[in-house]
Amino acid sequence: MTTDSGTITTWWARHIKARRGQMYSVSGNLATMACALPYAIGAQIAHPDRQVVAFAGDGGFSMLMAEFATAVKYRLPIKVVVVKNNYLAQIKWEQMVFLGKPEFAVDLQPIDFAKVAEACGGTGFHVEDPDLIGDVLDEALRLDGPVVVEAAVDRSSRPCRR
Repeated sequence: MTTDSGTITTWWARHIKARRGQMYSVSGNLATMACALPYAIGAQIAHPDRQVVAFAGDGGFSMLMAEFATAVKYRLPIKVVVVKNNYLAQIKWEQMVFLGKPEFAVDLQPIDFAKVAEACGGTGFHVEDPDLIGDVLDEALRLDGPVVVEAAVDRSSRPCRR
């Protein structure tokens, strides 16, 4: 599994359970956005016999989404889960903490990432209902080629435990 930086890392760390033998990659202290997809491509090439899943926010994924065409070109069966809230949430929270709530330039242009995946030659899914995400992920994992699962979430959702 790979993940981008930002609030998506917090979601990933709190809700994805690590199992013995699994490997994970994240940018760490550098907070480099858009690393999940290229990390996934590299991991799949290094470990062609293993399933690679990238966990990305819509901000990070939109920065390098054209690399999904690389996965299609080389028939890499990576699965990319894009958590979509049309917002740079981590940057918003940093602005609130350090600058007093200005929320400047954190809204994203809505992109249909499932259609982007299809335009690149892969498969795309869109899901909004949390009760359906398990079925959608099961279907995505059954497919041989690269897949993007766009999971729309409410922008006010926070990756904290309740």
